[in-house]
Amino acid sequence: MGTTINYGIPYPECDPPLRKDASDIADFRDLAEAVDNALDVIYAEANEFVFAPDTVRLATGAAVAAVGQNLIPFYNVNSFSNDPNMADLTNGVIRIVEPGRYWVGAYASLVALGMASPRIRFLLNGASVSNFQTPGIVIDANTATCQSAAVLSVTQPNAALGTQVRHSASAALAYTYTSRIWATQLEKY
Repeated sequence: MGTTINYGIPYPECDPPLRKDASDIADFRDLAEAVDNALDVIYAEANEFVFAPDTVRLATGAAVAAVGQNLIPFYNVNSFSNDPNMADLTNGVIRIVEPGRYWVGAYASLVALGMASPRIRFLLNGASVSNFQTPGIVIDANTATCQSAAVLSVTQPNAALGTQVRHSASAALAYTYTSRIWATQLEKY
């Protein structure tokens, strides 16, 4: 019996130089079982990465008043998660439980007298993994919103993903802000 190149699925074949089908029913059973097993593996991978990839979205909840130019939002509301281990509300971060490549995004809204030009960047285990993006846009006379999106490769398991918000106004001023963060796994390592 021969086997396919990609999946190693056995298939019935004649014994050369014969041209008639010399295979028996056991060969067809092996073929059917191998195809069924291969499709189970393909469906499991498609379910994990296409139909329902690991995804989480967290929020800061109620508006928070903070002083200083570098705010690190504490995410304490789970807006959505199909992997409950990713929503680490105790530490206020997304917990990357499986090494891989992730599509991540975040935004923050600051309420400030005079625009504070907020900017946001991603933190992994407390260290910067992206630059601050360009200053946010003005929503109304007292509110500015900044947002960012990136693809991150995370190689260590149990990594903590968060954000940092910076503004250009005085560090002595207090700002009220809300923030959201989300992550979707694109690829597993």
